[in-house]
Amino acid sequence: MINNNYKNQIDNIISLINDKNFKKSILLIEDLINKFPNDFFLENFYGTILLNNKEYDKAEKYFKLSINNNNKFPAAYFNLGLLLYENRKYKKAIENFLFTIDLDNSHSQAFLYIAMSYENLELTDDAIKYFLKSLQFSEDNIEIIFKIANYYVKKNDYKNAIFYLDKCLVLNPQRFECLYLSGWVYAKIRQYNKALEYYHKAQKIRQTPEYRPFTTQSGA
Repeated sequence: MINNNYKNQIDNIISLINDKNFKKSILLIEDLINKFPNDFFLENFYGTILLNNKEYDKAEKYFKLSINNNNKFPAAYFNLGLLLYENRKYKKAIENFLFTIDLDNSHSQAFLYIAMSYENLELTDDAIKYFLKSLQFSEDNIEIIFKIANYYVKKNDYKNAIFYLDKCLVLNPQRFECLYLSGWVYAKIRQYNKALEYYHKAQKIRQTPEYRPFTTQSGA
């Protein structure tokens, strides 16, 4: 996708960015854009540099130029979505992440950012839906699994909560948050022996005020 006429220059710009020489990298990419006008790849690339520098208005301009010059380029939609997400414009961000997925349904980060956008909008069912979709690309991502478990707890769907908490504990049997939340869920469904089992396992990892009822006041 990179034009061979400027591939070496792009590599050089990336090296400059890695060396945190943003001023020179911007001068070089602007020079390329002048030499190769209406190049969607360069416009998107410049937009990402501007986004990293938090020059949001200018970055948005170049992402939109990239899309105008190639409306089948998923990276530009995704990066515009990131910009909108960073600026808490979650509904607009979701629109662009959905465009990304329409063009590339294997774009795992787009699914994840849709989920996080819905999370910030406090739309629980939509957040769960897209966290589950995201999990298809990373089945062992314990952070996502724990998020899903937490959402099911909030929905009082304890059966699904336990299912995902068990998945967490398969991946990490010593994960405090999973043990503690498992104990809490089992207490809610009145399986008190199970609840105590998980609370005691959690207590061995981290002592918290919540556990004081399970010890004597003397600490013996």
